[in-house]
Amino acid sequence: MVDRLTGKTVVVMGASSGIGQATAEAFARAGAILVLASRSTDALEALARKCRSIGAPNAIAVTTDVTDAQAVRNLAARARSLTGAIDTWVSNVGGRRSRWLR
Repeated sequence: MVDRLTGKTVVVMGASSGIGQATAEAFARAGAILVLASRSTDALEALARKCRSIGAPNAIAVTTDVTDAQAVRNLAARARSLTGAIDTWVSNVGGRRSRWLR
C-alpha cells in the first residue's frame, strides 16, 4: 500500500484515538498528505509525529471542534492550502457532537 496515495491530501476528523487513529496511520503508510483533526491537541500532535515517521512526512495536527461549523471550514481551508485540493475526507466523529454534519 506504500505510495498509493502520494501527493493526495486526506483529512481525518476524530483522528486522536481509536478508529480515527488507525485510519490516519493507514493513510500515512500509503503516503498521503495528512491533515489530522480532533479536540485533543496532545494526542493529535503525538499522532502527527507518528504519521510523519511512518510515511506521511507532511502530516499536520489541527485542533478542531467539529460542533463549530466555522472551525470545520477553517480546517478545510487549511487542508486545501497544502496542495490545492482535498482528495479524501474521513469524518470519524459521532454522537450529538456532529449533528450539524448530517
